[in-house]
Amino acid sequence: MGQTLRAEYTFTANGSGSDASTWQWQWKDGQTWRNVAGGTARTFTLPDSYAGYDVRVAVTPKGSGQSVPGTEVFSNAITVRSKPVPFVTNLGYSGKTGACNRITATYTYNANGGASEGNTIFQWKWGSTVVSNVQGVTLGYWGEVTLYVTPVNKDGIRGKTESKTFKNTGSSTCDW
Repeated sequence: MGQTLRAEYTFTANGSGSDASTWQWQWKDGQTWRNVAGGTARTFTLPDSYAGYDVRVAVTPKGSGQSVPGTEVFSNAITVRSKPVPFVTNLGYSGKTGACNRITATYTYNANGGASEGNTIFQWKWGSTVVSNVQGVTLGYWGEVTLYVTPVNKDGIRGKTESKTFKNTGSSTCDW
């Protein structure tokens, strides 16, 4: 959300005077149009709470030199959509498990109709060790390892964190 809508229309004065029209933004509650509290400016910034609702603007035309306003007209309604949230599937790893071996997170990023991948967040946990913000790690631990991936798109929108736990098997000593 946070997108700003701006009402555009052409004012034609019947006589003298400048545009003194009034604005009222509205949202649809079921079958009833309701006025947005404080929504009387030519622009309206959509709050998150309007996701899923229809929004429109009502304009009452009036010239500054006229005592009686014109007939109120309405814009076409738009349905407010929340920004798409990315998600990941096929979470896993590549590389050989075992002490001192490097493994790398693998996953499929899905933009879900939104922006492309940004700074996806990675976290690895084993024993009391936590390694954050790296896609690959060199394991120095024998046992369960959990990988957490939080998809983030280029708009900074974070998706649901997914996790996968696996056993670090293979050699228990470094092969170097």
